[in-house]
Amino acid sequence: MTKKHALFYFTIVILVCWGSWAHAVINVGLQPYDLFQSRYKQVVILTIDTVEPQAGLVYCKVTESLKGKIGVGQKIQLSFVGDMKQMVAQYDEQGDFKPGKPIVCLAGRTRRTKDLMIYANGFYLGQMTDVAHWTLDKSGQAMTGVDGQAINTLAGTWNGSTEQLARMVRDIAAGRDFFPRKAYARFAEDRLLDDLDKPVTGIAVYDLEGDGDLDIVACSHAGDQIYLQVKPNEFVNATDTMGIQSRSRTCSLADMNGDGLTDMLLDQTLYLGQFAEKRFQFAKGKTLPIGSDKPLKSAQWVELNGDGYPDVLVSLAGGGLRAFQNLMPGSQGFTETTEKMGLDQDLCGVGLDGLVTVGDWNGDGRCDVFYAAAQGFLLQQTPQGQFEAIPHAVSFQFNSGAQGKPGLTGAGAFLPVFQPDVMDLVVPLEEGWLIIANHKGLPVDVTDWGNEISEGSQAHLATIGADLNLDGYWDFYTIIALL
Repeated sequence: MTKKHALFYFTIVILVCWGSWAHAVINVGLQPYDLFQSRYKQVVILTIDTVEPQAGLVYCKVTESLKGKIGVGQKIQLSFVGDMKQMVAQYDEQGDFKPGKPIVCLAGRTRRTKDLMIYANGFYLGQMTDVAHWTLDKSGQAMTGVDGQAINTLAGTWNGSTEQLARMVRDIAAGRDFFPRKAYARFAEDRLLDDLDKPVTGIAVYDLEGDGDLDIVACSHAGDQIYLQVKPNEFVNATDTMGIQSRSRTCSLADMNGDGLTDMLLDQTLYLGQFAEKRFQFAKGKTLPIGSDKPLKSAQWVELNGDGYPDVLVSLAGGGLRAFQNLMPGSQGFTETTEKMGLDQDLCGVGLDGLVTVGDWNGDGRCDVFYAAAQGFLLQQTPQGQFEAIPHAVSFQFNSGAQGKPGLTGAGAFLPVFQPDVMDLVVPLEEGWLIIANHKGLPVDVTDWGNEISEGSQAHLATIGADLNLDGYWDFYTIIALL
């Protein structure tokens, strides 16, 4: 008996971003919002002037007063005592206590007016002797549970960078944070579209007929399938009537010739949309002149040269990236532009095996590419139409499984994580993902900066972005392959 494979053979993990400035946390009873609004009367941001590590002393001044009566310019001496004193030298070496670094401080609880806490890449708790002298005698992990193990009393409150927490409390003070107490997006039960004899290797969601709703194309070596949405969330298998008899790995949809009808790319073969017998169908067209013995990983429509007609970007297993220009108008042919666009260079990942993400990194309207192979290649297109690699220091690991196979993870998404007008990059790895911020065009790994923005599942295949709960901020969907 042949084993059946469900159409969707992966699961999806979702991280909802509750605002691009007010980052999410776990502990709903001890959020920074609660600390700011309810627990503490004084909220200031300090800047470190000098440090005496062996004495356990950190000298600061108030550079921002966000709540309370402690004024800007007030000089403050932080004295770390007891076990905390020995930690100052250690954290000084790590860079947590360095001149010019910020410290977030919350002080003066309602009933315990001298209590305070500071955050410098970790929580420290203590008391104010007076406004200029503060003593820190324990950390956020200073308590011990009944089993004798350390308990982080501020678990889930914040574990990102100090700079990001400072940014967050500024937004809370300004009233521009977005911080719901619980998620309000809900999903219906899974709906199985079909069972196939072999796994699905590619899916596209697109309005095939132009009737205003989304349809589904599924690629499989059991035979490609087309599912038309005839009523909301009601699909019918229309493969036979659509003129498709193919077995493919990957699919992509676009209007390649500007006639207003959907065209489809199944692997390297073009299928043109047309009306025949008063019914929308696909007619098999030309095949891309790839001419390689390397296995195809993906082929997708991408606007590469700005003429308004979608071109094709191909990824080959062990063959790197290939580009093919659409010769429309007047022809249904393609010509290879791999060398012309610089994709035949080592700095662009020639001869490697990886997944591809397409977007506009620098906002110039040209197609840029992230190639998830080897150390990771962020390829930016120049005004002359060539791809150049942007140097980076991000530690990517794209090998998967015990055998360290390449090319099974890394398909990410360009999306505005931190600023609405700047594209960042989310890249899935075998374990979790990386959030790559666009710092004036340079890629910087900020995964550990923003509190709970990591995800620890295994076998991440791809990540896409969308506004899941329609709050105006982007959310992530991670696809986890069940191999």
